[in-house]
Amino acid sequence: MTRGPVNSHVRRREMGARLRKHRANAGLALDVVADYLDCTPSRVTRIEDGLAALRLAEARDLLDLYRVLGETRTQLLDLAQRVAEQNWWYPYADLIDHDFETLLILEGEVMLLRTHQPNLVPGLLQTYRYGWELMTTLADLPLHELDRRVRLRTARQRVLVRDPAPRLDLVIDEAALRRPVGGPDVMHEQYERLIDVATTPTTTLRIVPLSAGPHRAVGFAFHIFDFEGGAPRVMQIESFDREHFVNEAEEIHRYEEAYEAAVLRALDEQDSVTLLRELAG
Repeated sequence: MTRGPVNSHVRRREMGARLRKHRANAGLALDVVADYLDCTPSRVTRIEDGLAALRLAEARDLLDLYRVLGETRTQLLDLAQRVAEQNWWYPYADLIDHDFETLLILEGEVMLLRTHQPNLVPGLLQTYRYGWELMTTLADLPLHELDRRVRLRTARQRVLVRDPAPRLDLVIDEAALRRPVGGPDVMHEQYERLIDVATTPTTTLRIVPLSAGPHRAVGFAFHIFDFEGGAPRVMQIESFDREHFVNEAEEIHRYEEAYEAAVLRALDEQDSVTLLRELAG
């Protein structure tokens, strides 16, 4: 079993909140800090929200900019070091943009993940071969780089076997399961993977059948992350070429209502597994 992060989400949020306070004390706007770090203002916001992996060098630069010295500086650098040590994906850092980095942080620390996926098998449950076939449609890449990208995607699944394991609540459209990705062998392997996950005690998987008709969430892929310790929820909305992250409670609530509408149209857990077994042949 992979040991889960110890209060890492809380630590990131604590670090971010303290950095936001020091920025305010220094009277510096987001764009000024972004220019200093040579990044976008949105990345600075994510650092302050605890949704970005702050490098130790960046932490030093920010503390220099904010003129934070003495014991306070030592404490913050120690906190930044402890949080940075929990990032398993550094060997793949050249493949990870800021959106993907935020997603990896959320997945690594989530305790309840609710996913609605109308188009494809959710990334956390994709087999290597299914992921390979998808990746070949997105870019013309050398085989070694393609392999690294697919291995990074499948390495995300380590969060499913950490201790304690997160709770997964998944609603997948039947159309996503019937859409062929690769050949029959690839799909058979993917169906078997979904059956294995669906029958674990930490997972609820429900399929919205084609006969269910439209509902509020139809056509929209999104993921709602809940954390321990009362940390605010975060939602990821998938779009064509980027990820959109939301932490406004009112907007997340609207998607929760759409999610529940999809659940009402879905098969129950047992019938969903039966359908997966039929698809697997």
